[in-house]
Amino acid sequence: MNIDSYFLRQSDSMPRKKNQAPDDVEHNQRASEAQAGASIIADTTAETSLRALREAVGEITANISKVIDNKLGPLSELLKIHREELDSHGKRITEAEQRISALEDAADPVDRKLEALEKMRPRSVLVRFHNYQDKQRVMNVAWEMGRKNEALKYVDATVMIFQDFSASVLRRRRGYDGVKKQLRALGADYRQVYPASLRVTCRGSTKMFHDPATVEKYVQSLKDAPRD
Repeated sequence: MNIDSYFLRQSDSMPRKKNQAPDDVEHNQRASEAQAGASIIADTTAETSLRALREAVGEITANISKVIDNKLGPLSELLKIHREELDSHGKRITEAEQRISALEDAADPVDRKLEALEKMRPRSVLVRFHNYQDKQRVMNVAWEMGRKNEALKYVDATVMIFQDFSASVLRRRRGYDGVKKQLRALGADYRQVYPASLRVTCRGSTKMFHDPATVEKYVQSLKDAPRD
């Protein structure tokens, strides 16, 4: 037996597929159409639900945005106002810093001048004489130069000579400062005598005074007296 004959016999021995009845075919077609219709309805319903969901989400989002704008709008406006105020204060601070810097730059030369003047400040030097007459000669020369408005110079420095008095004597002698200005205005010559007297020469006469009140009366009499 050849191979072809074997397979042909085997195929004849296999069970034959029964043909479907016409009613079964029609039933299957209706079932398929119903299933297809249900699928179309289901797809349409899902699309409608999805669209409604999207619209609801959009409406909710819009409402939330509106609420946020209503709540945050005044806050944003307030923050804007505060920011403008801070900017204004920042500008003022910057201007103040610039002015302070300019003042510091302007004050620097003044400070240097003050330092230079501080170095040139007069200094007191106490000089002791072994001989009273030597001291008196120096004082007489200093008095004469002062009366003539001449300055005693050492190099470029002006030297002023005063007697070294106690605090109480200086206080009493300074009591004559006011009347001495009036005497100078009248052209009178005066000289203080130790400890606290004032000798005045005016209009050909010399008088000695021991207190400023007496000198004040004398000055007033000179002012009231007619001149020749």
